[in-house]
Amino acid sequence: MGKYEKLASDIIKNVGGKENINSVFHCVTRLRFSLKDESKANDDFFKDSDEIVTLMKSGGQYQVVIGNHVPDVYKDVLQVSGLSADVGSDSDQKDEKIGQKILGYIQAIFMPYLSVLSAAGIIKGLATIFDIAGWIPAGSGLGILIAAIGDSVFYFMPVYVAYTFSTKLGLNKFIGITVALSLIHPSVTGIAEDTFIFGVNVAGLSYSSTVLPAIFGVVVAHFIAKFFDKVIPDVVKTFLTPLFTLLITVPLVYVFIGPVANGISDKIYMVISALTTTSPIIAGAISAFFWQILVIFGVHGALIVPSIIALIQGTPDIFISFIGVAPFAQMAVVLMMWLKTKDTKKRSLMLPAWISGVFGVTEPAIYGFTLPNIKLFIAGCIAAAIGGAYIGMTNAYTYRMTGLGIFSIPGAVSAENPANLMNFLVGHAISIVLALIFTFVLYKEEDTNVNEEAASKAKDKLGIKKSEIIIQPVKGQVLPLNQVNDKAFADGLLGKGVAIVPNDGKLISPVDGTVTALFPTKHAIGITSDNGAEILIHVGLNTVELKGEGFDVKVEQGDKVKAKDLLMEIDFNLIQDKGYDITTPVIVTNTKDYLDVIPVTNSKEKIIEVVF
Repeated sequence: MGKYEKLASDIIKNVGGKENINSVFHCVTRLRFSLKDESKANDDFFKDSDEIVTLMKSGGQYQVVIGNHVPDVYKDVLQVSGLSADVGSDSDQKDEKIGQKILGYIQAIFMPYLSVLSAAGIIKGLATIFDIAGWIPAGSGLGILIAAIGDSVFYFMPVYVAYTFSTKLGLNKFIGITVALSLIHPSVTGIAEDTFIFGVNVAGLSYSSTVLPAIFGVVVAHFIAKFFDKVIPDVVKTFLTPLFTLLITVPLVYVFIGPVANGISDKIYMVISALTTTSPIIAGAISAFFWQILVIFGVHGALIVPSIIALIQGTPDIFISFIGVAPFAQMAVVLMMWLKTKDTKKRSLMLPAWISGVFGVTEPAIYGFTLPNIKLFIAGCIAAAIGGAYIGMTNAYTYRMTGLGIFSIPGAVSAENPANLMNFLVGHAISIVLALIFTFVLYKEEDTNVNEEAASKAKDKLGIKKSEIIIQPVKGQVLPLNQVNDKAFADGLLGKGVAIVPNDGKLISPVDGTVTALFPTKHAIGITSDNGAEILIHVGLNTVELKGEGFDVKVEQGDKVKAKDLLMEIDFNLIQDKGYDITTPVIVTNTKDYLDVIPVTNSKEKIIEVVF
């Protein structure tokens, strides 16, 4: 087992067990489950776990956002559960809505090999750069081999499609692969003129680097195989079902269905091209602005499929260029936050989030830093929109499918259009510079301590995070916890929170909840909020030595209380006269159970926001 065995076990348990899983695969940052019954899953576990960024439900999928190390977690999930690495069958998803089902098909077909597709595109881009620079000429032996590595994935795309879609439908994968291989066999690719099959001239037909013919071929093979499985005796169906399925499917697809499928593919891309070329500036701005919002909901993968198909078939695409600026904008927001903040802990967390953004993976930056400061998230989207508009204005195309972030750059290299790369880079630079400027102006250090009401409403509307507000339990000056003259509190070892120097003797409940701890010495009280936040109010430092003197408690352990209910009256003058520090820490002792616990030192009433 790998190092994420424990996490994998917890994930399997909290999605309802292995028996509740139809299928699971992963994209760049998410485990994407198709569950038989989502009500059996424990949403709270995924929202509260320190090792999980967040939970999203979208497109009929139960999406567990892990981060950059999701491939390693996925491997352990498969090992712990005994599930196959295959995409899975839809046999148990009869009640799924049609839109969710279509999205599930699209993701199942393309997502499993998207990383390999990106790697091949990068290699193709590097091969072009090496040739232009004269380092490895395209005609040299090594140049030919490198080009073959990059071209192979695209040329044999029907085989990849046939494998993933056969698995999705429950067709024997090797039947599906054989259908695809037959369509791209050298003897039938670009066949000579005036060659007829069933009276149809098939001259010049080619299905290499295509997608839809293989998809339609697998569908046809799926239904034919199901028919023969029913009518052929069990003793011979093992070889007769593939025999009849292949003999019927391949000619049918090659002669009749394949040309129609290629025609549909061409029409789809023509429509998309028309939309982007009618007003490329507006298209670029809208696409770039909304891209990260779509990432949040996990539905972005399906929208790039037409572009992927076009690039596979060698057609330059501009939509990929539009959306490519968005990760750089969010990355720039986090970079400026990192430069401006004085909070060493936040700096240590922002740096890896920024690095992740450079490589195009923005979930750590979004969920950890920009969304909690919603105006900065929007600022990043606006900066991306302006960069996307420039991409549209200059027609900066992507010529091949490559990776995310900086790995997208080789995709814009074109020997025939040298200016394309410069326009591509300028569009990205515009997004980065504007995001840096916007964040420099908008970001204040206190933003790490308080989220405005608009931010909370926006987060709730998006369904990404919810939060609970903890109010000031005693009037006085609110200080950062690190100013407490007690190392355990100051270092946050007991949990995140604030400290209060009281100027009033009445201690009230900071939340609706239950009194769960009441010390005999009366110097501290614990309250668990109705939402589960465990709050400790420690009145003064070392005041346990007073053995209850100066404290008049008004509640008992187990009492239900409302926010602002009186908990106790305290004689702070007596406590100070006896030489004790009256600084009162208020902390959330189960801090680790939440996505974040945000101290607030500049509000009239709110002192802590618990984000979950």
